[in-house]
Amino acid sequence: MGSKPEKEIQLDATKTSLIVKEQQSHSEISISSDLALYQALQRRTLAMDLTGLASYEVMRKWIDRLFSLYAQAPAPGFQKVTQAQLLRADRQAFVRVSEQFTGSLKTFAGAGKPLDPLIERLEADMTVTYFMLPIPAGQGQGGSSTDKVDKDKKRPEAPGNTKGPTNQNKHQKGASKGSNKGPKGKKRDPVPQSLKGMHSRTPQGDPICFAFNLGSCKQGAACPRKHVCAVPGCYKAHPQTEHQ
Repeated sequence: MGSKPEKEIQLDATKTSLIVKEQQSHSEISISSDLALYQALQRRTLAMDLTGLASYEVMRKWIDRLFSLYAQAPAPGFQKVTQAQLLRADRQAFVRVSEQFTGSLKTFAGAGKPLDPLIERLEADMTVTYFMLPIPAGQGQGGSSTDKVDKDKKRPEAPGNTKGPTNQNKHQKGASKGSNKGPKGKKRDPVPQSLKGMHSRTPQGDPICFAFNLGSCKQGAACPRKHVCAVPGCYKAHPQTEHQ
């Protein structure tokens, strides 16, 4: 993980010049089954012993510890530890070793393998075993906070509200129904285009005469509507055409 990939010379997209690019790694193997994964880790254990980095017994103990946690039956309400969790824990183990190791990787006669003391302590290192903790059942590993918020929006506010509208929906419906109502909850009259933005009722809820405000009312005092200015906040005894 700490080494840089090797460079190689390749042709560019136009096939006319050479470029230097990172060499692709072809060392990946199939670990589709638990047996294939265990055999791959076993080969790595042998390789580390042959190169003198860590002894076979210490590496074997660490691999057995990972698989014992992997095979452990989950507690009620939790799901089984996945292979992806095991791989993350193993990857974190080598990150942890690289952070703590400060000596030389060369082996000396009778000195033991250089990584053995650090690997032996991985079992008690919570920064590594944290990745092997069981996950609550029904909680996806790839879920994001946005998905959780979307699920919460679809969830009813309380039991028993599934058949009827929620409080928020009731408030929205009430607001839409009351949008055409004036003071005291009385329904507002449609305002003519020439009086757009004016009020149709007084603060007391009495209807305002639109014809009076346009200077065309012929009923005078017999008009059932109020002859007051329809300008919001005015309501004086003059038409809107004379408002100053």
